[in-house]
Amino acid sequence: MRIIPPNAFKIEIDKDFTTGYSARLKKQIEDIISWNIPHLAKWYPIPGRTIIITDADSGDSIKIKGAGFYNPSNVSFSGLKRTLTVVPESDLPMPPLQVAFKRDIVHIDPCNLSPYQMQSIHSHNAPVGGMLHEGAINDQAIFAGLQNSNLPSNKPLATYKYLDLFLNGEQMGVSVAALPKGALNITPYDICIAWYNPNNFNERSLNFLKSYCTNGGFDLNKPGDRLNVIAGLAKKAGGLILDFSLSAELYRFSGSPDNWNIKDDTNEPLYFSDVDTCKKLHEINDEQQVWEVLRNLITAIHQWIYYFIPSLSYYESGYDLADLKKNDFVINLIRGFFHASDENEIEEASLKIWNFLQPVFDDVKKGANIPLRSGEHFLQNYYPRPAFYLLVLNALKKLISESALKNKFTKTDISVSGIESYIECSAADFSHSLYYANYCPKEVYKNINLEFRSV
Repeated sequence: MRIIPPNAFKIEIDKDFTTGYSARLKKQIEDIISWNIPHLAKWYPIPGRTIIITDADSGDSIKIKGAGFYNPSNVSFSGLKRTLTVVPESDLPMPPLQVAFKRDIVHIDPCNLSPYQMQSIHSHNAPVGGMLHEGAINDQAIFAGLQNSNLPSNKPLATYKYLDLFLNGEQMGVSVAALPKGALNITPYDICIAWYNPNNFNERSLNFLKSYCTNGGFDLNKPGDRLNVIAGLAKKAGGLILDFSLSAELYRFSGSPDNWNIKDDTNEPLYFSDVDTCKKLHEINDEQQVWEVLRNLITAIHQWIYYFIPSLSYYESGYDLADLKKNDFVINLIRGFFHASDENEIEEASLKIWNFLQPVFDDVKKGANIPLRSGEHFLQNYYPRPAFYLLVLNALKKLISESALKNKFTKTDISVSGIESYIECSAADFSHSLYYANYCPKEVYKNINLEFRSV
């Protein structure tokens, strides 16, 4: 059965970023984008809206984003069905829809007006199985910026527009990029849930993990080995989050463990691949920039924790807190980001985070099995997202005040007292209570021992 629109989509190429875009590959990609040929399920290594094909001439893996989606009934679209939109299910890939994928996800973002406090903002919509043309162009521009800064990422190739596809009046499009040499089809999150789904690991991936693990080998069935690799990757991720802003001068990257892609390079194992919502620092106010950079780090810490929480609740995973603290990905994210800081101060900041997380992890082990990818909901019973962000920011304030950030972002007061003032005004922002019924600014103040003044 061929799932193809009654008439193939009309497309138009915008820009070609490379001389290595062969006529043969161009024809193959345009047949896929326009749906002149049927889409194969194997092109979608992870159900969602990303296609991966192989260039027969170069052997490169090519990522095509926005040209369709795959949502089999036994696998949730976009990981967890956190959507207010009914997404069609099929065992065959489907074309992009002119329907908004409305998610129930709330982000924390600095306001774009002084004092640039952290606000709760609802997730933006995107077409089901597609992307906006503007997003595709941005995707390519971010990849170009990363490449120019010598940071590991996809190589931009081209953008296309769909001439007859629109979402709320905005034209839809497609982004095409080449994955780095040695790209593997795994993420740190895949390693975390290997106890549940070991089928993602082919021989190449296992050989890389054996080389990367510092335990003297690697056994996919050993939780300590998996955690050892995850902790090592977390340190690399922390460093790249810093370089993303200081070297490439970018922000708004989701550093979750399923958003980092892995390649077969033990010195440089991670690369940027999902960047279509990222932005350029110079386009926002100078005083706002450092809070965006810190938001990237705190978002990563938050996500690595809540992605891990469900696995800890399953006896079959083999994970326990002792192994986790021995292979601590939280402190390694901090080490990577603050790589020039004093180790004692890094450990002190990490301990503060673990202290307020300890009740959460204690209860995870006591409770029933938590559905995978729903760890955020569990964590929010203790700390709504804004409260978590501000508690982490408070734990990191001394590291921040003494870091290289103070030399880069001179327009903002990131002394300890300056950060405390920022936390105070952020805690008081009314937007948090709109989205979180259990959010209480007084509790935030109490947990970080700040004087309750603003609310």
